[in-house]
Amino acid sequence: NIKLKRFKSYFKGWGSDRFGHDKKRKEDLRMELEMLEELEEEAPLSPELYSRKIDVCFELHELLVNEEIFWLQQSHERWLLKGDLNTDYFDRIANGRKRKNTIHSLKVGDMEIEGTDKLIVHATEFYKELFGPAPGNQFHLDP
Repeated sequence: NIKLKRFKSYFKGWGSDRFGHDKKRKEDLRMELEMLEELEEEAPLSPELYSRKIDVCFELHELLVNEEIFWLQQSHERWLLKGDLNTDYFDRIANGRKRKNTIHSLKVGDMEIEGTDKLIVHATEFYKELFGPAPGNQFHLDP
């Protein structure tokens, strides 16, 4: 029990400290980049300021990439914990993917094709024409 209390006190706030610092650093870098860009609009930057601007852009990019990786890992973890079961979370993900991937209409030239039946007919005709035999290349053999 004592070890668990020590462990809790040691790690308490670890995540907020880590990500809190990143959040503050990201905001500071954005403000510095904005200031450098304002200076650049007035006159060309000196080599030292230009170098600093590149460093700030690089560091900001690294922070954003790390944040994106963190949230990607979180989403995978959430999917592993809740996604494979028949839960509300799984249903929302599946329905969202279905809505996103459904084709409701298709614009061909000036014409718009709507409705599932018409889309299927159009797609079938398109691929028959694309992969079917070319007209003029057909020849008949004498029996």
